[in-house]
Amino acid sequence: MHLRPLLFALMGMAPLACSGKVVAPGGDNPSGLAENASDLGDVVSQSASLTALLALAGSGAADPSSAATAAASIQGFFVPSGCLSTQTEAATGTSTHTFQDCAGPWGLSHVSGVVTIGFTAMPAGAVTLQVSTQGLSVHRARFDYAGTATVTTSGVGRALDYVGRLSGTTARGRSFSHDGSWVSSWRIGGSCISLDGQSAGAIDGVLVQTTVSGYERCRDECPGAGILTVDEVGSGNKVTIAFDGTSEAIATDASGSASITLACGL
Repeated sequence: MHLRPLLFALMGMAPLACSGKVVAPGGDNPSGLAENASDLGDVVSQSASLTALLALAGSGAADPSSAATAAASIQGFFVPSGCLSTQTEAATGTSTHTFQDCAGPWGLSHVSGVVTIGFTAMPAGAVTLQVSTQGLSVHRARFDYAGTATVTTSGVGRALDYVGRLSGTTARGRSFSHDGSWVSSWRIGGSCISLDGQSAGAIDGVLVQTTVSGYERCRDECPGAGILTVDEVGSGNKVTIAFDGTSEAIATDASGSASITLACGL
C-alpha cells in the first residue's frame, strides 16, 4: 500500500558481501542499512493503511459525531469475526478500536492494540481526523504512532494526507523514532493502496533521510511495487531499494546491487 519522504537511523553503509547480501560494517551482520530501511518502510505503510481504513469507514458521514458512529463499520474489514471491538463517543466525534490478532485488507496481518480516531472536521469532499495508538503490533513490528490526517475524494479515488510521528521496534527488533509526512492513495473497489512520502528520525541511534515513491500494499504482506531511497545523514551513504511483490528486494548502493530479505519474508 504506499508513502511521502522519510528519515530514520541505520547501522552504517554496508558493502556488498560475496554472499550477495548487503552487510553492516564488519562484514558479519547481514542486517544493514537496506534491511533497516525496508523494515521501517513496512511500518510506515502499515500505519498509513490502518489509518486510511479507519478514515474511510467514517468518510461518508455529515459531521464528526456521525462519522465516529459510522467508523464501527470497519469491523467488516477484519477477520476473524469478533477480533475487533469499537467504542464510540458521538459527543466528541471519537471512536476507539481494539484489535486482537486481526487480519485485514492491504496485507495487514496479526494486528493487535488500540487505535483511537477523533474526527475534527468534515468539509465538503474531505474528512479530517486525529489518530493515536496504544500497544500496537502488526506482523512482527511493535510500534505506536500519532498524527493528523485528511482524506479527500475524487470520483472513486481517495487520497489521505498524513503528518505524524512513529516510534517502536521493527520486525527485526530495531528501535526507531521518526517524524514524517505521507500521501496514501487508493480506489474504491481496488485491491491496492499506494504510499509516497518523507520522514526524518533515527534507528539504533543513527539518523537517516528516506524518500518513498509508489510503495504498494495489495492483498499480500509483501510490497507489490515501489522505490525506497535512504540517505544516512552526514556520511554520504545512500541505498535505493526496489520492490517487486516478493519477499526479496533489490538494494543498490555505490558498490552495486544485491538481494535482501524483507520483513514479510521473516
